[in-house]
Amino acid sequence: MKEAMSFNGPFKGWESKVKDRDDLLESLAKVAYYASGQLVGSPLDIKDFNTLPHVQRERLKNVLYAAFENLCRNICDVGEQGKDRISFHLVYDLSEEYSEGMLKLFHRIRRESQHYRHTIQSISFADDEISSGLQAADIVAYCLRQRHMDTEAYRTGIVRRLCEILFPKDFNVRYINYGPGAGLGDGKLDPKNQQLEPPNP
Repeated sequence: MKEAMSFNGPFKGWESKVKDRDDLLESLAKVAYYASGQLVGSPLDIKDFNTLPHVQRERLKNVLYAAFENLCRNICDVGEQGKDRISFHLVYDLSEEYSEGMLKLFHRIRRESQHYRHTIQSISFADDEISSGLQAADIVAYCLRQRHMDTEAYRTGIVRRLCEILFPKDFNVRYINYGPGAGLGDGKLDPKNQQLEPPNP
């Protein structure tokens, strides 16, 4: 998504084809939305992360790990909806910098909670250049971040249109608050926020 917006990588030389790029991104966003059983986001402002007590930051190590924990919590909540519990296989971006840490966190989360073991049963890593699921997640994450930060890109242009497709009015976002005694990095979901609505009832 960053490459599409900055005309780099596969989009190098597209500066004169802005409409073609925008049409492509709209089509991809529609596919991502309508092919999804549930859209789950876990925005966490790095400024909020940096204001956490030193002990919590040391335990979480990185804002990405905090967001991963939040995402796992949201996924587990989705898995409990309805009569039958749903189990999930996570596919995470293959990153030399973070993959090892994410795998360790995945194991720790499963060790500390039977609920997580039953719901999030496996994890794998894939190259986002060849994984359509990760590419869809990248569009969602980019747009959710722009929306969360209320950037100029969100207020105008194609990002606004993508957000309208991906995040309709009934789309709610759950944030994570960190406080003592919540476990798993002392993360605690804010009860005021509701679960995200599924795109396809």
